[in-house]
Amino acid sequence: MIIVRLSGGMGNQMFQYAAGRALAIKRNVALALDCRFLEEIDRVRLPLLRPHFTPRDYQLDVFAINARRAEGKEIPWYARPFFSGKIAVIVDALLRKVPILPGWEKGFRFDERIINLGPNTYLCGFWQSEKYFADSAAAIRDDFTLRSPLSERIEALRKEIQSKHSLCIHVRRTDITNSSFHGGVSRDYYNRAIERIISEQSVDHIYIFSDDIDWCVANLSFSLPMTCVGMEYAGEKDSGHFALMQACTHFIIPNSTFSWWAAWLGNSPDKIVIAPKEWFKDSLNDASDLIPYSWVRL
Repeated sequence: MIIVRLSGGMGNQMFQYAAGRALAIKRNVALALDCRFLEEIDRVRLPLLRPHFTPRDYQLDVFAINARRAEGKEIPWYARPFFSGKIAVIVDALLRKVPILPGWEKGFRFDERIINLGPNTYLCGFWQSEKYFADSAAAIRDDFTLRSPLSERIEALRKEIQSKHSLCIHVRRTDITNSSFHGGVSRDYYNRAIERIISEQSVDHIYIFSDDIDWCVANLSFSLPMTCVGMEYAGEKDSGHFALMQACTHFIIPNSTFSWWAAWLGNSPDKIVIAPKEWFKDSLNDASDLIPYSWVRL
């Protein structure tokens, strides 16, 4: 059995699932999800150790994934949270700093040894590269189909988006505006990205998605017709926004795994995806394997 530890928001959980699922397919074994750190340990606030940390909830139940939750007795002894509260957070941080275990992530670069691990593996990391699941891409796409149908309101907008040469712009603000880890992207980035896309492809309409849509309404203006998609289209656990973003023809994303996945799952044959060159503020966090080769980095 392959067991993968979940943490972070929807996009991070999708990367973790995809890496585990691909390895499970390769080894012809089942996949199980370790949600305990996500739901227990990762709820603990420790500003000095994790100043940029935002607690998240389990998100993958909106998708038709092929995995079950791991039971406590199935978790390898070394991956079990023997401590609780702040002590558990500190111990976990130390283990991440010295990743000597075979399924522990050593950095943000693609690690080829992971895709060659055996059928009884526990994965702990973020695995932010399509190289971990490229050989199982078709299965991953099927797994990330929404489990429930969209509401009539959301489905109507999805059809509108699909009927046009649409451009998805994602603006991430609430959790990274002042982050020393991620940083944000500028309005100039979006302007340059739009110019790049319209120099190559036709765009009829821009659809803006954000965790701070009021700010977008007040501060963003582009030369093309645009719609700021409100929270009434968010759906369960933001699955409505995700489906609407995925329906667009082209994508301009910030340093967000949520919109990374919407762009990756988008199936327009003429798709152009633009992502920022600097994914992390600290250049020591090498994210060069995170952006697919066919995407444009600005």
